[in-house]
Amino acid sequence: MLGECAWVSNARANPNATVVRFGRHPVRLVPIADRAAIIQAYLRVAPGARPYIGLGASAALEACARVAADHPVFRVARQAPSD
Repeated sequence: MLGECAWVSNARANPNATVVRFGRHPVRLVPIADRAAIIQAYLRVAPGARPYIGLGASAALEACARVAADHPVFRVARQAPSD
């Protein structure tokens, strides 16, 4: 939501980056071409994000695609607990 903040830079720099919360979960940058649908869904459920992205809850997919390059989107993968 906040763009190129410190954790985004760290995740970009480390291809093996993980998020630590209730375990370790790998994070991967979503390609720009795949971000619009994710941003659109996020805008529907996250009112606080709308001013940062500059779009409303009912933003069209095309509008989300126009701003996708300006907003990094990461996928956090769930991993099975290691024994």
